[in-house]
Amino acid sequence: MSTLKSVGNKLFKTDLATQKVELASIKELQSASAKVTKDLAAGQKYQDQLNKLKSEASALAKKFNEFSASAKSGMPLSANLWTMIREIESAAKELGLDAANTPVVQDARNTMNAWEEWKKEVAVMATDSAEYAKRF
Repeated sequence: MSTLKSVGNKLFKTDLATQKVELASIKELQSASAKVTKDLAAGQKYQDQLNKLKSEASALAKKFNEFSASAKSGMPLSANLWTMIREIESAAKELGLDAANTPVVQDARNTMNAWEEWKKEVAVMATDSAEYAKRF
């Protein structure tokens, strides 16, 4: 009977050891699960931030499209200097004068040339902006 008792005690101790190992594993799993739940909460914050940025990007893309459309049509001028230059040169020619070389006419011509260059640059920027906005 002592052999049977000895075997029984060993089996009982093995059972207890197995249960302790399983209990420790379950506690580790519970702890790890709690940590992953916190990770998911942090991940939700990232997702919320990405959604916010996406919304802001969408609004910015809309602004790019609206502004580039108006920029392509050009900025209205207060006065059309080309028309005024032609009128002055025509009137001067009738009087036998050459107004093309006067400082005021040359300055107006330079101003309009600069405006036309600017208009081309803005048109390119507007096209680029529209293309950029499509990426959003």
